[in-house]
Amino acid sequence: MTVEVLLMNRTAVAMAADSAVTITSDQPPYQISQTGVVKTFVLNGRTPSGMMIFSSAEFCGCPWSTVVDRMRADGLGGEPTLADTVSSFMARLNALCDSDLVEAGDGVMTFRIFAVQTIADFWRSADQIGEARPSLTPDQVLAEALDQLEHDVGSEAAWVDGDLSYVPRERIGTETPRLKAIVDDNLENIVGLALDAFFEGRVIGPDIRLRLAAAVRTGLMTSWMPSGARYTGVVISGFGADEVSPAYIELHVMGLIGDLLKYRIADAARVGRDNPVVVRSFAQNGAVDRFLYGADEEFTGEAFRRVAILTMGEIERLKTAAGKTGDADFWGEVDRAVMQSALLGLYSTRLSWREAIEASFDQKVRTASVGPLGDLAGQLLSLPLTESEMMGNMTVARPFSILRLSKAGAVLSHPTEPGR
Repeated sequence: MTVEVLLMNRTAVAMAADSAVTITSDQPPYQISQTGVVKTFVLNGRTPSGMMIFSSAEFCGCPWSTVVDRMRADGLGGEPTLADTVSSFMARLNALCDSDLVEAGDGVMTFRIFAVQTIADFWRSADQIGEARPSLTPDQVLAEALDQLEHDVGSEAAWVDGDLSYVPRERIGTETPRLKAIVDDNLENIVGLALDAFFEGRVIGPDIRLRLAAAVRTGLMTSWMPSGARYTGVVISGFGADEVSPAYIELHVMGLIGDLLKYRIADAARVGRDNPVVVRSFAQNGAVDRFLYGADEEFTGEAFRRVAILTMGEIERLKTAAGKTGDADFWGEVDRAVMQSALLGLYSTRLSWREAIEASFDQKVRTASVGPLGDLAGQLLSLPLTESEMMGNMTVARPFSILRLSKAGAVLSHPTEPGR
C-alpha cells in the first residue's frame, strides 16, 4: 500500500510518496509490507515531467522501477504536451507484451482475475436487487442485474452541454488474434466456475451465461473495470516541451492481457485562471483529507464515541459522589444535555477547522515556488506517516521522496526529515 500527495500551482508541481509497498499473493495467501521502495520517478531530464505509483508495485510481474528505466532508455520524455507523454508511455507499456520484462502467463492470470471480478459485480448487483425488490422472481433479478452490468461496461456518466448524461465508454483496444485466443481458451470455464461459486450451485440458464460472457468481452475493450480489479495507480505530471502550465493525468493500469493493455484514465487536471491550485492525495489518504477538509464521518463518530465513554464515566463518578444514583429522570436529562453539547462541539470544531485550513493551505500552495512547494508536500505527507507510526501500521512508512517539477527542471530528493 502507500500514501502520496500532489500539489500543483501555475508554475510548479510537487509530488511526495512514502516508501512502503505491500505484496500480496493468492497461492498461498500472504501479505508482506516492505519499506525503502522508490515510487517517484523523473521521466526525462529534457522536460520536467515525472511519475509516481500507488497500489500494485509491479507491472505484469516486473518492478515498476525497471519498467520506467527501460522507457527512459528508449527515449520517453520531451513530447510537446503532457498528454503526448502519457500516450507515449502507454504505447511503450503495450509494446512490453513482446519483451523479456513481463512474465509468461501473467496475461492469462490478469484475464482470469478480470473475468471473475466482473462476475462478482454481477452477483453483488443481483443480491442488492433481490433485497430491494423481493417481489421479483429469481430470473427477473438475474435479468435486471445483467442489464445493469451491460450498461456499466458500455457507457459512463459525463457532462454534455451542461447536462449529465450517459455516453459510450472509451474503447481501449480491439480483439486481436492473440487476445481472442486467451478469451476463447478461458472464458467459458471461468464463467461456469465463478457462477457455481458465487451462486452456490444454483442453476443459471444458458442465456444468462452467454450474455455474461459477452459482457466480459465488452468490458475488456472499454475503459470499464470491475470494482475488485487489482491495478497500479500511475500519476504522471509536469510540463510538456511546449507547455507553460503544468497538468497531471491519473491512470489505473491493470496489466497486459496478451497484446491488450487494460487501463482507464481515472482523473486529469490542468492549472489555469479558473483552477490555480490542485491538491490531491492518493491511497491511504484519510489523514491528509482530514487535515484539508475536516474530519470525515467515521473519524467524527469514533471521536464522539470516545468522548461519550469518558463523559459517561465522569457522570457516573458524580452520581456516586452526590448520592443521586437513584434519581433516574434527573441524571437522564444530564446525560442527554452533555451528549448533545459534546456532539455540537465536535461538529462546530470540524466546520471551523475545515474553513481555516482550506483557506490558509490553498493560499500557501498558490504562492509557493518550486522549492517551498516541495516542502509543503513533505509536510502534508508527514501527517499520515506520523499517524501510521503511532498506530503501528507498516503499510505506510518512511523514508519518503519528493519530486519537484518546474520549467527549470526536475529534482528528486529523499529528505531525512519531514518537509526538508
